[in-house]
Amino acid sequence: MQRLEKGMYRFCGHYGYSPRLISVAYDEDSRRSIESTFDSVLSHLKDGELFVNTTEGLSTTAALLHHFAQTHNGTVLAYDRHENSCNFLKNGRLWSEAVSPMTVEEHLMLKNIGYEAMLDDKELAGRKEAVMELMKNTESFLQFKLEFTQDSRQLHLHADKLQALEEIGKDDDRFFIEGGIFEEYCYHLLNELPFDDVRIGIKTEFYSTSKETYKNEFDVLCIKDNHLHIVECKFRKNVHGESLVYKYDSLKDLLDEDGKVVIAAVGGDNITRKKSGKKRVQFYDSTKRRAIDNDILVYQERRFDSKRFQKEVRRFLIDKLPAAL
Repeated sequence: MQRLEKGMYRFCGHYGYSPRLISVAYDEDSRRSIESTFDSVLSHLKDGELFVNTTEGLSTTAALLHHFAQTHNGTVLAYDRHENSCNFLKNGRLWSEAVSPMTVEEHLMLKNIGYEAMLDDKELAGRKEAVMELMKNTESFLQFKLEFTQDSRQLHLHADKLQALEEIGKDDDRFFIEGGIFEEYCYHLLNELPFDDVRIGIKTEFYSTSKETYKNEFDVLCIKDNHLHIVECKFRKNVHGESLVYKYDSLKDLLDEDGKVVIAAVGGDNITRKKSGKKRVQFYDSTKRRAIDNDILVYQERRFDSKRFQKEVRRFLIDKLPAAL
């Protein structure tokens, strides 16, 4: 409740409003307790219209509050999170209104999640053309990345990439070359899809009930119909798929209970064999099934197909169709 209150204060304060929030507790199985609570709410109502929000309320509570609201010429409303619309009921009339889309920052404010954007929009736009060109062939760039990080003598074979990176001031940026460029590439591809907002490199700070905070950094966050989704970008030959699925299964509910996750693991085959003959698997079928059951799309391939990536993301996050094994 404290987290909800703080989130509302942050959101309203951001837009110059000064709300007065009053917390009350009641016995959900007692009509007398609910009536008493409603009377205390009315005692705070001066002039103005009465609205009773029954979103996610228990059916008994919602039914009683509807009755009380109607006797005071009030309006009962409930948010339909699947349709992203608000249903209103007043004096026997029922109607629905679409809810305005939020930005990623607005969503985090309402959840009372601290955040910090690590990259500037103008900076991203300024090197977009170079990023898109460098990542047209992810296999080629991955080979360059490996030779760059290992100080290979073959680096001179990638003079064109080094020159392109130098022109955007990234020829010495190890973090950017190892993975940041792939995150930006995915960010630009996602921006071409009809999301309400897309943000990259967001550091978040969660405030727990123990008053301690814990932080996470997300590669890309995108929001559609007021539901916040995570896109995790891995640009390497091998990842530990099970660990990633477990991690984001727990993290996504902190951002949005209806949010989904896309794990983009690009750079290697899902199944490879070592010289010893032992098989190495990034995402086992059991891991993929767990991902599907928890609204996580595993997008894994050796060479990145940008059109297929956009199609799969759109199908999963925008068209809201289930992921396939």
